[in-house]
Amino acid sequence: MSGSECRECGKDLAGSKTNCPHCGTPINPNIPKYPTFGGSGWPIIVIWVLFIVFMAMLLVSMFTFRD
Repeated sequence: MSGSECRECGKDLAGSKTNCPHCGTPINPNIPKYPTFGGSGWPIIVIWVLFIVFMAMLLVSMFTFRD
């Protein structure tokens, strides 16, 4: 493994056998690097909060406006 670079941080592995000495990423060539969502999570949180509020309003309206 000497002379290769870490797939996460890009730094030299310097003979490490199990983990990158800089970032701790496991060194295993059989594990693929999957893409990750790099944005902040606030739009998804806002959508979930609005959904929960909408569902609560729907339930309240079902039980308060009976014929």
